This record gives sequence, structure tokens and C-alpha cells, in this order.
Amino acid sequence: MGDFNHPETDWNTKTTEKGMYHHSQLFLYAVRDAYLIQHIDTLTRFRHRQNPHILDLLFTSEDSMVSNMKRHEGLGFSDHVIITCNLQVSSQNQKKAESHFQYHKE
Repeated sequence: MGDFNHPETDWNTKTTEKGMYHHSQLFLYAVRDAYLIQHIDTLTRFRHRQNPHILDLLFTSEDSMVSNMKRHEGLGFSDHVIITCNLQVSSQNQKKAESHFQYHKE
């Protein structure tokens, strides 16, 4: 999650108005190649005299990981809204590799 600053990207259609070698298009290729899902679909940045954009993004590897997403007013003078959500994650217990020192060998 974060502010990725790609205002020319349409996250609903996953396209950009820029050329195929523009940093926004390259970013879209990287997201696609990593099979990531971008969950935020509402405008997140409102600056005076500029068009609102979706700049704050949340990526996961599975659609079901995010629920109950809400947009709230920004804090103080920020031109970004606050996004809250529930994030479902799981941890896998991994066996630690055991170290066996063999002091008799150099």
C-alpha cells in the first residue's frame, strides 16, 4: 500500500494514456507480470486546480485478502484520503534449519 504517483493510469481498465516505454506503462507491465491485484478503485487524491486521481494503491496476490475497504477524509491539510480495510494474511510455520557444528573439521 502506498502513494505510487501514476496519475495517468486508469486502474479500472488497467491502461495508461502514455506510450509503451513510459514509467507508468512499465509499472503496469510489472504489476501484471507479478500477478498482483490492485484493490483501490476510488479517487484518493484531491488537489486544488488538479483533476482527482487514484494514486494510493493496495496490491495483493489474492482478491480475497482484502475486505471492508472504506475511504475517509484526509488528515489536516493532506490532499490524500485515508483508506482503511481488513487484510487477511496467513503465516506458515517453517522449520528452522538446524546447524550442526563439526569442530573436529577445519
